[in-house]
Amino acid sequence: MSQVQWYARLHWRAFGLHILTLCVATLVVWVGYTIIAPEEFESAKRGVAIMAVASLLTGAVVAILTRGSVMRGLDKARNLLEASIVGPTTAPESAGEIDLVSERLVDSIARLRERVGRLEQERARLTVLLSGMSEAVVMMDERERILVANPVAERILSLPTGYVGRRIAEVSRMKGLGDIVSNVLWSKRPAITEMEWSVNPDDIRNIWVSAAPILEADESVGAVVVMYDVTRLRRLERVRRDFVANVSHELRTPVTTIQSASETLLMDNMDVGPVSREFVESIFRNANRLAQIIEDLLTLSRLEAAGEEFAKGGVSLPEIVAEILDRFSPTAAKAGVELDVEFDDDLSPVEAEPRALVQILSNLVENGVKYTPDGGVVTLRAWNEDKKVVVTVTDTGIGIPQEHLPRVFERFYRVDYGRSRDVGGTGLGLAIVKHLVRKLGGEVSVKSPIGEGTEFRFWLPAYTDDDSQAEFRTFEEIS
Repeated sequence: MSQVQWYARLHWRAFGLHILTLCVATLVVWVGYTIIAPEEFESAKRGVAIMAVASLLTGAVVAILTRGSVMRGLDKARNLLEASIVGPTTAPESAGEIDLVSERLVDSIARLRERVGRLEQERARLTVLLSGMSEAVVMMDERERILVANPVAERILSLPTGYVGRRIAEVSRMKGLGDIVSNVLWSKRPAITEMEWSVNPDDIRNIWVSAAPILEADESVGAVVVMYDVTRLRRLERVRRDFVANVSHELRTPVTTIQSASETLLMDNMDVGPVSREFVESIFRNANRLAQIIEDLLTLSRLEAAGEEFAKGGVSLPEIVAEILDRFSPTAAKAGVELDVEFDDDLSPVEAEPRALVQILSNLVENGVKYTPDGGVVTLRAWNEDKKVVVTVTDTGIGIPQEHLPRVFERFYRVDYGRSRDVGGTGLGLAIVKHLVRKLGGEVSVKSPIGEGTEFRFWLPAYTDDDSQAEFRTFEEIS
């Protein structure tokens, strides 16, 4: 029996219960009078019979009226609810309790229907957005079970049918992705990394992965992973690096030959006319510059090569700086530039590779000397800051315009091409500095107010070792 039928027969159930109760009560009264006062019972029969009939009629009338009222209210509520689902509603005419309840139900259903409609629209928009993205997007819950994945993610991860609700580690062959998601959920912090994924021995892909936790009340309730296939980009970078390295390597031999030949022609015992000597000097000078460019290109190619790491250790910065200043002192004196050093007395050793640190400081000091006018000063400062050592190389030159600052670390970029040519720059020194500093675990920046000089600042991790007898490598160990 349905609930509607049960409610429809409710009044008859109540009326039957009323008759049963009336019969039991009449029987009890009848038996009681028979036992207690049989002689007076004859006179009360008529009154008991009238009372029973009156109660029976009253109960029937009340049951019928109550049923009608309840059923009308239920019918009206049902009609209003049906109208609210299929179309606009009209307010009830009366204000009974059932009408008020039905009106509230109608309003609640209307609000719910509106909210469901908005959710459906947002879901449709989100589906279109995810489907149109070139990146792979995967959303997971706190148990690493997949909730949503766009078509690109399905293709990159080769997700099988019915992957929704399953753990990412179960359905994806990309090893390491599950570990990244687990760490993000546990640490509640985003992570960005690049992974190599071997689809098969002949197909190795580079996938850029960015994972972020979904937090509610400071608790991880899920994670969103965005992936981008950068395989083609990495292959192009490798091709470019290999091309530059191969071309530079092949140019070494002819350039060396030109240098040797021009240097031989410039020897005192060679009979070279004044005009020819001027040409030979130009050949020798430009051959040396070309050789320096080739060496810088090869250095950059080695720095950009994947997997190359430095054998870092504790390096005494003051001793290396002293040797570098000795190297550039003649050039600085010839240009009328003063070299100055300001180091903290308790300066910590840096965690670096000596040759790399020498090249960083040499390039910065050489730039400072080249671009500082006569009477200027190039100052090296270094101090401890937290768990790192900060080094600055400051000159008193004319400075660099602000629009050029974001690009000074690009290869072959020059602020003043004419002046750079005159001083013999290759345009690769600062690019090498940036790569070396980052390889050593630090960062480099530049600040240059116009007319106030230029400051190059970089920091490296301070070296820490529990062994108090540890010896730090100095400049002499490089030779």
